[in-house]
Amino acid sequence: MAMNRLGDAGDDWRRLPIAAVGALYVSGLVKLVRENLFVFAGAGTGFAVSDSLGWDELRWVAGGLALGGLVVAAVYHRRFRYLVDDEAMRVRSGLLEQKEIKVRFERVQNIGFSQPLYLKPLKLTRLSLQTPGASQTEVTLPGIATAEAEQLRARISGFSHAVSPPCAGNGLPEEGAAAVDADGDPPGRIAFKARPGDLFRYGLTSNQVWLFAGVFGGALAERIESWLSSAVDWLESAGLLQVETLARAPLIAALMVLGVALLLVAVVLCLSGLLAIVRFHGYELRVESDRFRSRFGLLDAREKTLKHAKLHSLEVVQTALGRLFRRWHVVGHQTGVDAMNGMGSGEQRFLIPGVANDRRDDVLGELALRPWREPEWAAVSRRMRNVFVRRTVAVLGLLMLVLVVGPSEPAWIQAGVAGFALLAAPPLIHWRWRRWGWSLRDDEMLIRSGLVGTKVVRFERHRVQQVRVRQSPYQRRHALASLHIRLPHGEETLPWVPLYDARSLANRVLVDVESAPTHAL
Repeated sequence: MAMNRLGDAGDDWRRLPIAAVGALYVSGLVKLVRENLFVFAGAGTGFAVSDSLGWDELRWVAGGLALGGLVVAAVYHRRFRYLVDDEAMRVRSGLLEQKEIKVRFERVQNIGFSQPLYLKPLKLTRLSLQTPGASQTEVTLPGIATAEAEQLRARISGFSHAVSPPCAGNGLPEEGAAAVDADGDPPGRIAFKARPGDLFRYGLTSNQVWLFAGVFGGALAERIESWLSSAVDWLESAGLLQVETLARAPLIAALMVLGVALLLVAVVLCLSGLLAIVRFHGYELRVESDRFRSRFGLLDAREKTLKHAKLHSLEVVQTALGRLFRRWHVVGHQTGVDAMNGMGSGEQRFLIPGVANDRRDDVLGELALRPWREPEWAAVSRRMRNVFVRRTVAVLGLLMLVLVVGPSEPAWIQAGVAGFALLAAPPLIHWRWRRWGWSLRDDEMLIRSGLVGTKVVRFERHRVQQVRVRQSPYQRRHALASLHIRLPHGEETLPWVPLYDARSLANRVLVDVESAPTHAL
């Protein structure tokens, strides 16, 4: 089949390079494992503890999956076609049922570049196009020549910039810019670079720590328990330790268990930090004439873009461990990405990891296209704290009473845990209440929440899609309400504010939405 050059319009459908079969095969396996991570972890545990499964059975199952994946990749490659014309790209794909998708260049919101480790020797790149309103990437070319991908990016970027309205008032030049400079790097200036230490601390403080703990915690605990048992047996055989001594000294045994738990936590934290370094290696944020661009990745080199005009809100997060290490991460939410779809939003969100305290305001100023200043926070009603304290204390007190004076043998350990929770609940609820706050300034609104950590969501009021004022029976009696604000990426809640303030905020938001220019929505 004759191949047209990128600049020519024609009806010739293009195939992926034959080397893309391997790329499809590997990416399919990676996707299968990623989407079924807990299933694979459970299967591995079952294989380890089962006597009916051996290495022969495992080899047969692995071989069958490998052969089946190769057949699927070959069939998918054969049926995959794409066509590039003057104003759009069309893609035909599918295994049993073939579908065709057409995306006009003027509708492209983000162009994603990804080059995993297995694509680098083949000089192939994965190109993805995202349009507003799509909950996931709409078009993906799983493996095309890197030079062709760069030409496509330059062409689509130039087309979308030509039809997009200029970003007024941001102090940036309005004329178009090339997609890459003479050295092959994207244009613009570097606004933020993350060092390996910043990324390691981000890994320690991010939520992926709990993912590691859930998936690998059981296996690590079993391994550490095995090592500990072997160490105790060796010490006993060497005459350095008496097991009967441990039985008569529960404090020593408890300290050993605590040490194992701390060792497990340290291993999980280190693995999470190392994963963050691999995932975001060389992270670089650039500010261009009409968009932001980030590059990162060691094994999977990626590039993400975010148009200034499509950035509707910023989410600034400092977790509990992040407060200890003085690190934040920032998420830029863009129009068209649905946060209710967890997989899609996780892949498409524009993340800036490992931002130190002294760099936070600078990074936020770059993203907001205006200097960032700390707002003056208005607090939510004290009745929120009082109500939650009374309810929690009542439930925990009743639970402890049932455990102690129940008909069965007193459960002192459970009662002690309930008593500790009873003492800890009031200060925790107080800290939670103090974190809540809101602020209005210029054309934006900010909502703060958290417990030990902090989350601040800043959004432009004219981007709001829906606003609701809700009252519980208790809130009605005390002239309070909760404000629910629907943004393009999801919903934010401002609870327990005076009814007058809730209605005023809702009216203010609706006025801003009605008076906003059409292209700004």
